[in-house]
Amino acid sequence: MHNKLKTIRRKTIIVTQIVFMICTLSVSVAQNTQTDTSIIPFASNRIDTSSMQNADSLNRAIDTLTLNPNDDRNALYNDTLNPNDDTTALYNDTLNPNGDTTALYNDTLLLNNDTTIFNDTAAHVWRISPSAITSVIDYTAEDSVAFELDSSTVHLYNNVVLNYEDINLTSYYVKVNFAKNELYATGDADSNGTLHGQPVFKQGSYEVKSHELTYNFESKKGLIHNVITQEGESYLHGELVKKNPDNSSFIRRGKYTTCNLESPHFEISFGKAKVIPNDKIVTGPIFLRVASIPLVPFPLGFFPHSDKHRNGIILPKFGQSVNTGPYLDGIGYYFAIKEKVDFTILATIYMRGAFGARISSNYVKRYKFNGNYNLEYIFTPIGEKTTEQHNVSHDIKIYWQHQQDRKAHPTNSFSANINFQTQSFSKNTVGKSINDYTQSQAMSVVNFSTMFKGKYSLGVNAELSQNLIQGNLDMRLPQINFGVSQFYPLRRKQVVGKLRWYENISLQYTLDVQNTINTYDSMLIKHFNHAFDNFRSGMSHYIPLRSTIKILKHINWQNSVELRETWQIKGVKQYWGDYDTIRNTNVQRDTVFRFYPAHDLSISSNLSTTLYGMYIMKKGKVYAFRHTLIPAIGFTYRPGINKKVLYDSYYDSIRGRDVQYSYIDGLLYSAPAYKSSGKVNFSINNKLEMKVRSKKEGETFKKVVLLENLTISSGYDFLADSFRWDPLNLSGRTTLFKQINLSFSLTFDPYIIGDDGYKKHKFEIKEHGRLFRLSSTRGDLSFGYNINKDLFRKKDDKEKERKATTGFNDWNISVSYVLGYNMNDNTNYYRNYQFSDTLIPKYTHRVDHSLNINGSVSLTPRWNLRFQSGYNFTQKTIVPTEFHVERDLHCWIISFNWIPFGAYRSFEIGIRAKASILQDAKYDQRKELRD
Repeated sequence: MHNKLKTIRRKTIIVTQIVFMICTLSVSVAQNTQTDTSIIPFASNRIDTSSMQNADSLNRAIDTLTLNPNDDRNALYNDTLNPNDDTTALYNDTLNPNGDTTALYNDTLLLNNDTTIFNDTAAHVWRISPSAITSVIDYTAEDSVAFELDSSTVHLYNNVVLNYEDINLTSYYVKVNFAKNELYATGDADSNGTLHGQPVFKQGSYEVKSHELTYNFESKKGLIHNVITQEGESYLHGELVKKNPDNSSFIRRGKYTTCNLESPHFEISFGKAKVIPNDKIVTGPIFLRVASIPLVPFPLGFFPHSDKHRNGIILPKFGQSVNTGPYLDGIGYYFAIKEKVDFTILATIYMRGAFGARISSNYVKRYKFNGNYNLEYIFTPIGEKTTEQHNVSHDIKIYWQHQQDRKAHPTNSFSANINFQTQSFSKNTVGKSINDYTQSQAMSVVNFSTMFKGKYSLGVNAELSQNLIQGNLDMRLPQINFGVSQFYPLRRKQVVGKLRWYENISLQYTLDVQNTINTYDSMLIKHFNHAFDNFRSGMSHYIPLRSTIKILKHINWQNSVELRETWQIKGVKQYWGDYDTIRNTNVQRDTVFRFYPAHDLSISSNLSTTLYGMYIMKKGKVYAFRHTLIPAIGFTYRPGINKKVLYDSYYDSIRGRDVQYSYIDGLLYSAPAYKSSGKVNFSINNKLEMKVRSKKEGETFKKVVLLENLTISSGYDFLADSFRWDPLNLSGRTTLFKQINLSFSLTFDPYIIGDDGYKKHKFEIKEHGRLFRLSSTRGDLSFGYNINKDLFRKKDDKEKERKATTGFNDWNISVSYVLGYNMNDNTNYYRNYQFSDTLIPKYTHRVDHSLNINGSVSLTPRWNLRFQSGYNFTQKTIVPTEFHVERDLHCWIISFNWIPFGAYRSFEIGIRAKASILQDAKYDQRKELRD
């Protein structure tokens, strides 16, 4: 009878010999009657198998019993008269001395110093068998554990977990024969014949799942029936598997697949094979089967069977192009250098003479850095060689990403993110996505920074900004920054009490060195040496001295003295000459190489404070309105100290006046003001909010922002000869309904515009009776919204829907709308309106607005649709549109990608295995517009 008991795990080692002895003695006392099987009514234990003996050994041990109760070896457990034994012996002793102390403790035979017992050569010595298991077997079972004494066998039932050295076994039923050192495990079949609790055997990295298995502890060999073993993403099936001591195995009638089903969708079947763990699988003749139908036979099979890097050939993708003919894309070789660096060399071969090459690598050094790079070159002949349209295109792409680990160095840091490609690279490359085709900007940055002594910092950068549509480049190579952190030269080393006003004076220093160029990628590649002649180089020194003082606890008084000095070694001299048809001007320019220092000194003082106002409503849903007002006024003085060094003039014969210009106009650093300036600036910032009574439990009020910012600003220059008033600027921004972002700005000019289209030193109020003239307007409106299934459901329904697995399981649609509006003065209106019969608008208007939509829809748990599209209302064109449909075939994926119209119209159909180990097992068919 097996009583189901809860598993109880004991941490102490119980020698199995104790159990056998107790059971045997209890039977022998009861008139020497023996039974074949003894059921132990507990389900969890640990067995020290080094003391396991057969039944004959136990009987011989009983014959040599001693009566010494102090002997903690054999006598203690085998003496039926031992008063300290609280098991069966105590109750079966006919001389039970309960209450009679003389019987045991005064027994003259109990001699502690009796050496005869231990030196008696006639006494049998119990020794461990050489073939016995020497390690502890730790086990648990939910049902029961049964011992067979005659055969030295243990039976364990229901959810058995057994651990022996590095072996772990789980199964419904396990039988351990200690006499033969064998283990047998199998599952349990229900009334329908379905097997449950199949054995799962693990030894180190070796793991198998089978219907039944036999294992020998001594030889470490095993025989496994109907086995399924997993190695990474691969599954290996075998009808009969023989396991060797080195964990290699032989398989009879097996199959290899990446499908995790017991009856896989596809397989490579074989009659026999040898598996070397973490190395390879070698088989005899094999068949490729799909849905159990044999398709393609092969004389033998060889499969990598390792989680380490492996060198090998990369299979290409076949394609057809009208311009370049048939091609092989991505044929190459992969090889790894240990575990830190790998290389991939690929080639694209076109049958009509074009070709491409690519080298890529990944590298990593633990706790130091990691990164990858990709170098590509494409040679594309266009047109027939005998025609005038024949041309050759050389395109390159350089990609490098490097990241330093944070643990590498406490102060030094190096990173790189380079993405450079020629303008026509994507157009001449097959297999690119619509995002690659429509990419308009590319940015590359290499940065090194360090800090020393806690206050000095040094940074060296190289930057490249690339416009892929126009092909122009903006390069900074290099840019060096050196700085001294902000410090307080007048502050005491040990501050006691409050800081004095002069102790808040701070000082800082920044050095900036730049070397920049603006050119085109074709110029940089074809005329590399001449391109560097257009570099603009310079150096800037910046020293700010600042102080902040509190006045009456609420007014901030900020004072600063800022000195900026720039050095440049190249300038431009301008003069009035003959009309230049290329530049469409009479102004001629010559480059002059000499040292041009520029000094810019600025002294400023600013006052600002914050005011709050609140208006509380007595009734209604709105509780109160809150207005935050930040007024500021300041004065800035900038002396003109560069007249003789940086400025010159030429006479404009058309306008009839002298024109002042600077030698460094349009170069790296702009020129400081020609004349002294003393300007008063004022501004008012506003923020408007309201509090609304909330209906939610636990919330009293809810804050709503009506206007995030509204700024009014202007200025007046006391030292200017003319146009002392700055235009009045009005700008603001806010967010409506948490989805609509709105920003705007208006510029009002107090001066008129003359008939020649230039501003005149006359006020609008004197000429037209108004304070200001609207000179420009800018407005931006953006709207973004996500629509999904949760939007139309209540909270309870959302939780239920998340658990559903059929129908439209998940979908999300994102809609965005962008509107930009610009309006500026039209100078042609003032010049020609009185002479022209056609209507000339007073302002130039430009409106840019577009609607974009993208999303994903899971039609079923295995069907997925992704799309992106939109419409540009200004250009009246549909933005690049793409549809992607994907079907999950469990262990395979079939996909369809479609760009229905536009310059990049194409479609692609592909089917591939999901497992990365079979990444080359795929089929792709692509058709492009140029095909």
